[in-house]
Amino acid sequence: MTEDELTIVAEEIVETRFGEKVYIDSPYEAKQYIKFMPWSADDGANPEELESDTPVPDFEFSDEFETHASWDADEYKWALDATTFNEAIEFFKSVGFEVEIGDRVGGLQQTL
Repeated sequence: MTEDELTIVAEEIVETRFGEKVYIDSPYEAKQYIKFMPWSADDGANPEELESDTPVPDFEFSDEFETHASWDADEYKWALDATTFNEAIEFFKSVGFEVEIGDRVGGLQQTL
């Protein structure tokens, strides 16, 4: 797999009825890690979402971390909560993904 294939790109922040979401362009391999992250602050990580040959990541999410991850079929992109996306970036990096921030996601650039 090339480095480009292991890159997640934050493309834009979109205001939804559920708050601000970061739309990401990600390789198929990222799907299991997106679904692994806690959906809400009251949930833990979801190791059952990992493929059988994928080791469980050694990453501790903060107590308030939540992604409310959802697949937007119209955009063909994942939408993650913008308020916790900086921590999601750290998680993605910890499991081997590069993360790029697009021009339309200005505020997140400060954290990389």
